[in-house]
Amino acid sequence: MRNLLLFLLFSAMAAPAYAQLPAGTDSTAGFEIVAGKDDFEFRPKLRPLQVIPGGRSPFYTYLWDFGDGHFSTDSMPRHRYALPGNYTVQLYAVNNYDDGKRPPRPVKRQNEVSEAMASVTSPSNAEKNFFSANGVFQLAKNTNALPGEDMLLIAGLRAPQGKGHLLILTNEKIYGPGGFKQRDASSYYGEKQLNPDSVDAAKLWASVSQITVTQSGSPHYNNRQDRKVTADEANQYFRGLFAQYNTKQVYTVKSETDKSAFSFIQYDITPEMLKDTNAMVTITGIYFPEDGGDAYVHQLEVPVVASHDPNRMSLKQSRMSYRMMAKRKEMLYKVQFQNDGEGDARNIRLEIDLPANMDPSTFRLLQLSPNCPPCSDSITRGCWEQTVKEDKTIVFNFRWISLPGTKAKDISNEDSTKGFIRFVVKPRKKLPNQAFRGRTAIYFDKNEPIITNTATGRFRKSLSPIVFAAHQLSIQDGDVDKEVKSMRSRQAWSLGVGLSPLAPYKKLYWQVELYGGTVQQQTDYGRVFRPGSVTIDGVDYNYDFYERKVSARILRLDVVPVQLRYNIGHFVSVGAGVQCKLDLPLSAEENRTIYPFVNGQERKLSQTVETNKGGTGPIRFRPFADINIGKILLGPCIGARYQFDGKQGQYVQVYGAWRL
Repeated sequence: MRNLLLFLLFSAMAAPAYAQLPAGTDSTAGFEIVAGKDDFEFRPKLRPLQVIPGGRSPFYTYLWDFGDGHFSTDSMPRHRYALPGNYTVQLYAVNNYDDGKRPPRPVKRQNEVSEAMASVTSPSNAEKNFFSANGVFQLAKNTNALPGEDMLLIAGLRAPQGKGHLLILTNEKIYGPGGFKQRDASSYYGEKQLNPDSVDAAKLWASVSQITVTQSGSPHYNNRQDRKVTADEANQYFRGLFAQYNTKQVYTVKSETDKSAFSFIQYDITPEMLKDTNAMVTITGIYFPEDGGDAYVHQLEVPVVASHDPNRMSLKQSRMSYRMMAKRKEMLYKVQFQNDGEGDARNIRLEIDLPANMDPSTFRLLQLSPNCPPCSDSITRGCWEQTVKEDKTIVFNFRWISLPGTKAKDISNEDSTKGFIRFVVKPRKKLPNQAFRGRTAIYFDKNEPIITNTATGRFRKSLSPIVFAAHQLSIQDGDVDKEVKSMRSRQAWSLGVGLSPLAPYKKLYWQVELYGGTVQQQTDYGRVFRPGSVTIDGVDYNYDFYERKVSARILRLDVVPVQLRYNIGHFVSVGAGVQCKLDLPLSAEENRTIYPFVNGQERKLSQTVETNKGGTGPIRFRPFADINIGKILLGPCIGARYQFDGKQGQYVQVYGAWRL
């Protein structure tokens, strides 16, 4: 009874408290909005995170779109609205190191702002730190590209003119036709999306006199480039840049002079991106002022991921052409890390296990963050050093730096908790056509290592044309027809073409070939005892026998419809298959020598006649075994092929080949 009375008492006390919640409070799932005196507080209401067995502590990252062109990345931000109205607030939450389903994105709520509450708005910490690359135009993202999910792209502009065209280039051609599919775009600052086909891009860059190029990948890279250009140089630069992408979006943008304006573009990440997991794709944004002058290009690197993990290793291009790689092209890698603790990380060690077919001695550092000098005798703190272990592992050390943790209470810029190194390495000279994998162990101070994902590079499937020059030799004559006394063939070099998979690695692979050449064949039938008569120079002669010889010119086609090959290392290849021989007569003539009796004496008379070409000869099937020596993957090699033709004899075909 006593417990029941206490329950009723507490219930009565709680009811008035709920009724007195401030106007504008929304407690539905996703997030709630709590109205204060002159601002609003936004509180996420998401499911509890689930720890992956043996994994790190999961956490959410946030991006709040307040519906008025302002945003924040704080977990529970406060925001003031400058004007009264009804605003659509959206929350983009990303679950990191989490074993559960992703939260629905975006979560939308309506927020009504009365005239009495409207006041001067103030930028969030994320907005204050946004223009770190060049101060005028920059791109940022709320998450990495996970196939099947979405990504929000933020285009920030703080230009002196405040009016112009914004171009967003997506879906690099080296990765295929599509991966980013636009779903929605904001219009807080009068942005208007145009049909790309209706915009003459050449007019946009016609009056460009300077191009500023910056890059970022959270945080930005310290490699800003400013260069004066002529009209022809600008035309050449932008045409080359546009040619690298499949998709182009064009917007007109405007904002108050030197005031920050942020546009939000939402993309779906299509399942096609699964092919490029662990790659780094690039989205390029270009701002062309309406009155010309300085154009700003910002390139944003976006890792393609299988899960949301801030510690990762990425490869710039995960699908490549083997022909390009065979020229020792540099490979661009990026290792990212984030301190998710409470205190600062002082020493960070990256043990980079490169693929076996990469050469660690060619390591070349491009950019790093935190930015610090290389260690030396005079600099031993706040520096970096790089060594190579005996097992070819690259060890990169940040020594006595200060990388804040995400759980520190005074963190206002999430990028300050992140770091990275970007570097290039070259493949070894003997490069097999097979997938290559690398990963990194990340040590924060004396903690256990974090093992990143596996960054995998693959070669695109392609075909390799082959050209041949071949000559066939007889090593054992076959049985001659009973009517034939002797046969002699003289064949010049034949030319051929072939097709096979590009630079296959060891395993069995197919190859087809076609050869063509002419053969001069002479057949001696000897004496043919067959009485007859012939007219030579108007004179009739009778004879009892004649000697017959036939000379023919033949087009010989050799077809290899099926052949299996196997590469032994980089310089020897063996194969076996069937070669089909088909003869097509081009011309023929017959020479007959008769021995008639004239006036009781035997005379020798010759007659040459052109015979009919006739049909094709029979198709001969010759099983063969083959060996190549040389550059069997790409380039020149020589080969020998033993052919067996049953009663027709045995042959050896020697040839030179070049794989393209």
